Amino acid sequence: MENTNQSNINTWENILYNSQDYTFYSKDLIANLKNEFSKEYKRIRNDFSSIFYKEDTERTINDFIEDIPEKFKKLKLFIQPFKDRYFSCIITDEEVDLLASHEHYKWVNEMFSDGWQYEEALDAGAKVHPDLIHFPNLNKTRQRFYRELIYTIPVIFIRCGFEISKPIEQGFRKEDMLENLARAIHARYRNLMSEMDEKSRTDSVYEKLYIVNNNNRKYFSAEYEQLPEDIKSSNFDSAYHIATKLLSIGYAIEKAEKNTEHVLLYLSKTDIETMAKLEHERWSWEKRLKGFTYAPVRKDEKKKHNCLLPYNELPELEKEKDRNQVEFYPSLLQDINYKVVALSPEQLQNISYIPRHRQLLDESLVKIEIINKTLDEDVFKNRNDKITKEIEVHLSDVISNINSACDSLYEASGIQQNILPSKIYFRICLPDSFILFKPKDILSGDFYFISKIQDSVIFAAADCTGHGTSGALLSMICSNYLDQAVNDNQITDPSDIIFFVYNKLVSFMKRHNKDIYSDHGMEIAICNIKTESRTLLFAGINRPLILFKKNEMEKLSPQRVLTGSSFETILNHIEPSQEVKLDKGDIMYVFSDGYADQLGGPKNITYRTKNFKKLLQEIHSKPLLEQYEILNRTNEQWKIKDRQEATEQTDDILVIGVRI
Repeated sequence: MENTNQSNINTWENILYNSQDYTFYSKDLIANLKNEFSKEYKRIRNDFSSIFYKEDTERTINDFIEDIPEKFKKLKLFIQPFKDRYFSCIITDEEVDLLASHEHYKWVNEMFSDGWQYEEALDAGAKVHPDLIHFPNLNKTRQRFYRELIYTIPVIFIRCGFEISKPIEQGFRKEDMLENLARAIHARYRNLMSEMDEKSRTDSVYEKLYIVNNNNRKYFSAEYEQLPEDIKSSNFDSAYHIATKLLSIGYAIEKAEKNTEHVLLYLSKTDIETMAKLEHERWSWEKRLKGFTYAPVRKDEKKKHNCLLPYNELPELEKEKDRNQVEFYPSLLQDINYKVVALSPEQLQNISYIPRHRQLLDESLVKIEIINKTLDEDVFKNRNDKITKEIEVHLSDVISNINSACDSLYEASGIQQNILPSKIYFRICLPDSFILFKPKDILSGDFYFISKIQDSVIFAAADCTGHGTSGALLSMICSNYLDQAVNDNQITDPSDIIFFVYNKLVSFMKRHNKDIYSDHGMEIAICNIKTESRTLLFAGINRPLILFKKNEMEKLSPQRVLTGSSFETILNHIEPSQEVKLDKGDIMYVFSDGYADQLGGPKNITYRTKNFKKLLQEIHSKPLLEQYEILNRTNEQWKIKDRQEATEQTDDILVIGVRI
């Protein structure tokens, strides 16, 4: 027994962070953790008294605590002591479920080892139990029971003087900076809640959902100095984790040089939704660390809150509060002279947060479960049991398939995103620019490219055949060949780049046939801006360039290639690059056909190239970020057929604007 205990202590010593200011013994820490967890476990067993679990409470507590190093290993977590203020990391809903399922399968294995078997009804005498199944198939109550066990881990560590951290995360530790950020966050909160308070007078949903009530009304009507310390602490925690939330969309924060301008990061809807989800998870941990637990009805005096739920289960109004807060982070950081920088592919591999595309698929799972429950409870109450069982099997298969698609598409999307140059790097090369990039699906057939070779900035907008998986595969191949042409072979003339890429495509795609046809090909617009001489070189295949010089529109036409033309034919007739002298203030646009081909409007027809050019004519003199917003808003409004329904996106959309 002594050897076993010593092994556990050694395991703990391997994960503990030692500090000169804090001396501790792992035996004492483990004893304290067990003591704190025993209090939480008693509460959880009272709240979930109907759950059949382990009878030996002391053994359960010991096993849970001694298994924590294994749980930390799964999520790459470590602990460190704190002094006056703690900033425990955000453990996402998906990560909680990973640890909850780990706890469930431990219990299942113990039950099987003790002779228990699965049956649909519980019978302790016969040793049969309905919950000896996979974690996703458990009922919501038992899933929540396991989650509650996991939620206690950061809580008991805080009580023992330690916070949990992730090596990749970063935050602001400077108190004066946090103070300024916290003030700005509260000011933003006051404005938002005041608007909601006005709406609550005509729409009772705000009161019913506790979005606006007498308790929080006193906080958003107060100045920052008048806030109680726990509310100030909440603002501090939110400010500290701004860096963490930006990590979730692939960016880090750096101090900007004094008296230098830096480009403001523009957040897409996907970025905002991803960070909003993380902000809710941060808020949830903050409440739990202060002793709050979930209850269907909010009662602050008893530390019960109805919003301690996964983000996808929140009311839309609660989600909107989180979205509203995170969308102003870039301007807030700019105000305190910090800038955002794109993470490298190596750094991105260590980030576990889930982007919006994965989240949408997860929401589909929730909807399917609702449908399943509805069918079970209402439609098929009096129908043939055999039919009901068949439908349940099919729904189970669908859920399994979506889960599989989530995993594979998420991985593929991550690879494709890593290949695309970051928008920040694009703006480093071309400071006055924007990229409107809206894939139709998780994966995209459109892609963009940029590189700087001496005084030449080469960038491109490309559209590969199809969208989704097929288009993405070809786009990754073509992006790789562009990289080879420019960065490996130092080719800077756009016409020569096209020849190189298409020649590589022939070699790659040609197998047994004599000709490979452009049904599976690439349309592209490539530009080389020579910064010293202010000269533009342009070449394209089916994609033009729109240039405004002194408010006059010029079109640089591409080489036209008809569908069905072989790659060999294209290679034999590559046209030379066009050259244009540029002046300061000139602005150019390259784009795929997705924007013009979007269906919508009163008659549900395509937007058309003519209207797209007209829109560019109207907005070309405006600031680039404002142009981005107008283009995006116009596209979204065009998709709306009436007030209830919007047309789905027709194709991948890519528009790049650059001002000299």
